[in-house]
Amino acid sequence: MTDSNFASLKVIVVDDDPFQISIVKRVLELLGVTQVGEASSGLVAKEALRSHWDVMLLDLTMPDMDGIELLRLLTEYDAPPAVIVFSGEDPRLLETASDLAGNFGLHILGALPKPISRDKLERLLNAFLSELPQDSATDELIILTEQEISAA
Repeated sequence: MTDSNFASLKVIVVDDDPFQISIVKRVLELLGVTQVGEASSGLVAKEALRSHWDVMLLDLTMPDMDGIELLRLLTEYDAPPAVIVFSGEDPRLLETASDLAGNFGLHILGALPKPISRDKLERLLNAFLSELPQDSATDELIILTEQEISAA
């Protein structure tokens, strides 16, 4: 069962393994997420973060810039995405990375072992949506002129 509310989410998947990216993207599509981006490394993700993302699925083990380094970098952004860490490594690494990211002040939705479970991912995304204000999905950006602001 898909949740149509997921269609409003912008999710980026960061993993150096193209096969893992394709699996996670497929699971997200099955859940009804229509806006899915991908980054093959932390460095590529750094560039992709110039755009707004609601949620980042982040592999911890990558060359160049690993997931921990990227978590540290996210603290420099004004509105970093919520994060789900995932890895094929020892589950204790996932727990430690989640705790560390929480200590950084990041919004950590959870940690998932590889391969990603559709049910667990759906629960984490539902929890994220339940945290959002009711009207956030329907809010539109309103641009005001200086005169309108002065008049107000």
